[in-house]
This record gives sequence, C-alpha cells and structure tokens, in this order.
Amino acid sequence: MSAISYELGNLVSTTESVARSRRWITSCQLLLLAILFSSPLAFGAVVPAAWGAIAIGASVALMFWAAACVQQRHLFLNYSRSHFVVVAVLLVAALQLATHATADAIGTREALVKLGSNSIILFLTSTLFAIAAESSPRRFGWLISAYSFAIALFAIVQSFASPDRIYWAITPRWGGFIFGPYVNHNHYAGLMEMLFPLTIAFLLSDRVGGPIRFWLAFAAVIEMASVVLSGSRAGIMSIALESGILGAYLLTKKYFPSRRIVVTLVFIAISIGLLYSWLSSDFLAKRLQSALQHPEASYGERRNMASDALVIMRHFPSTGTGLGSFSTVYPQYQSFVTDQQVEHAHNDYAEFLAETGIPGAVILVAALALFGAHVRNNLRQPVLSTADWMRIGATISCLGIMGHSFVDFNLHIPANAAWFAACLGIATTTSATEPLAN
Repeated sequence: MSAISYELGNLVSTTESVARSRRWITSCQLLLLAILFSSPLAFGAVVPAAWGAIAIGASVALMFWAAACVQQRHLFLNYSRSHFVVVAVLLVAALQLATHATADAIGTREALVKLGSNSIILFLTSTLFAIAAESSPRRFGWLISAYSFAIALFAIVQSFASPDRIYWAITPRWGGFIFGPYVNHNHYAGLMEMLFPLTIAFLLSDRVGGPIRFWLAFAAVIEMASVVLSGSRAGIMSIALESGILGAYLLTKKYFPSRRIVVTLVFIAISIGLLYSWLSSDFLAKRLQSALQHPEASYGERRNMASDALVIMRHFPSTGTGLGSFSTVYPQYQSFVTDQQVEHAHNDYAEFLAETGIPGAVILVAALALFGAHVRNNLRQPVLSTADWMRIGATISCLGIMGHSFVDFNLHIPANAAWFAACLGIATTTSATEPLAN
C-alpha cells in the first residue's frame, strides 16, 4: 500500500476551507454508505435502475472527494498495487470494445459501467478509511453491525411468514429461491459472508462492553443463523471457512482477547450449538432438502459450466469473447441439456477467463498473488486499534466471498460486487497520519 500526499498549489489552507473540506468528506462518506446499504435492498441491485443508481452515486461521491481536496488544497491518495489490477481489467474491456473484439458490445459496455463504479468504490473506501479520524472506524463498526443484524432478522422473519414473496408483496417474474431481499438465496449468503466477519471483528476490537457486547454477539449469531436457514450450501461452507480462519488467527496470534471477549465468544459458540440442536431435529433437514430439490444449477451442472467456459477461453485465447458477453456466447458451447437459461458460469473465475482470454488469466494470477500478500501482511501485523480489527474482518470477508465464487456468480450481483469492492478497499488500506474527517 502506498500513500501520496500532495499540496495543490502554493495557497495555504484556511480554517474555513478546512471546515468545508471536512463537510465534503463527510458527504462523500454518507453517500458511499447510502450506496452500500441501499443496494442489497433493491433485490441486490440487479435491475438496471438500481445498478445505474450505484454508478451515478459512485461518480457523485468521487466529485465530493475531489471538491474536498480542492477546498483544503491537499490531495491525498491511498492505493495499492491491487488497485492497478482493476485498472488493467478496465483497459482490457475498453480495448475489446474499441477493437470490436467482443461478441456483445452492449454487454461489454454494461460491464465497463459496473466495473468502473466498483473501482471508484474501491478507491474511495481505501482512501477515506485511511484518512478517517480515530472514531470513524468505531462508528462504521456500529453501523455495519446494526445493518447486518437488521437484514438477517428481516430475512429470517420473511422466510417464515412469506417464503415466496420479497417484502411480503413482490413475486419474482422468473421464480427463484427467495431469501431476504434477494431472489437467489446463494446471493443473500454472499452478502452475509462479507458482513458477518466485520461484525465479529468489531466485537473483538474490545471497544465496547457490558450488555452491548452481548448484543453484538447475538447479532453475529442471527447473521450466521440466517445463512443456515437460507439453505445455501456454499454459503454455509464459506461462513464455516471464515469462522475457521478467524479462530486460527486468534489461536496463532500473540494477542490474547480479554476475559470479556472470551466469555462473549463462548456465548456465541453455545448459542450456535443450541440453535443447531433446535433446528437439526427436523426443520434444518427439510430446509436443506428443499434447496437440493429446487430447480437451480446442480453441482454437476456448475462443474460443466466452468469446463465449458474454459473451452471458450481456448477458442478465444488472445482477446476472450468480451467482458459481459458470456450469456451471448455460451449456448454455442453448452455441453449439457437444461431448461434453464444460463446467464453466468456459476464460477466467477472461469467466466472471467472466457471473457478476457490470456490477458485476463495474467491479470487474475497477479490479482490473487497481490491479495495473498495483503492477507499475509494483515494477519502478521499487530492489532492495536478498531481500524486494525476492521481491516482483519474485511480481509476475511474477501476470502469468504472469493471462495464462494468458485461455485457461484456473487461478484456479478451489483450489490455484492459493491460490498466486495468496499471490503477490498478496507483490507488493502494503511493508516494516514493526518485525518481529514472527524
């Protein structure tokens, strides 16, 4: 991670200009939070109006950040080499579009808009998290914990009261396995895979105490329970993986949690055990059986889709078929019979390789290597503040959703992609010495 601090011209910032700069920064932060919190509520922002709103909101937030830099006569950039990977993907897609090397120009333009929006969210999250005042990560932790608890509780209540309708009123036109505000239960699980580690990380920060700590523990239990009740097999495995990584981290780290945190973790473990004992008798088995019998892609079909995607890559090695063109090209290479329309490969990595070819493969390997270096550094560094804990939580969030992406297309759901960009921004952030926002 690198930081650039640069004075804009020879003018000295006045007290008034600094105050205006902080107001612009605050506006940028609030707009980013509005994007992240509202996009899952709009069915994961899969409808054009919703993902278009994300693009517009991200662009406006970038202008707010620019206005803050101009007001304070101070430019601060916090970036890592991982950010250049995103720029490389944008350049590849733009080149595909400019040279007509895409099988679906409309799909590639749409993918460029979505990826551009997420790159802005990545950049702004990384920069704002780095320059934030010490109290900001704590406020962020509270907001994330309350938001994820509310989403999980709503999803559980809706699954019992109205399992076939979203918000008790909306029936998806093409059907689906509804859970929470998502048409697909796997994509709801993908969202929780990113929110759950952030809640646990804030809990471990040891900045709260008393009944509030147990409320956070209860929120974490509800979040995990909602993933189990969703019936998403990959989601359950990803949450278990994240919990295992966090447990291994706590065991191997020289940092030992306080007695209050140990009691809280024991409370979480006992609550999960009691919840499982209550559910496993009959309900959980029926829920998972319902998921297995639901007319969605089976494991064998997902494996075939991934294999077919790699065949497409071999046929288009130099340029790929064009970012966002998979659904257009795939029918020519489909190796199995199904009555479902295949929009995605149910493997984000294989689909990316099919659409970008060898250049995409190089970018993907570089991205995984660079993120692996961030993971190693984050897990090795001492944890001294709430910001450090939130960075650990965001790192585990990214690992969880990246694991799930081997069998699903969570990163093609705009709301989940935006949250992944935000988590990646936090995970690849270092602290700044002079905060701009209070």
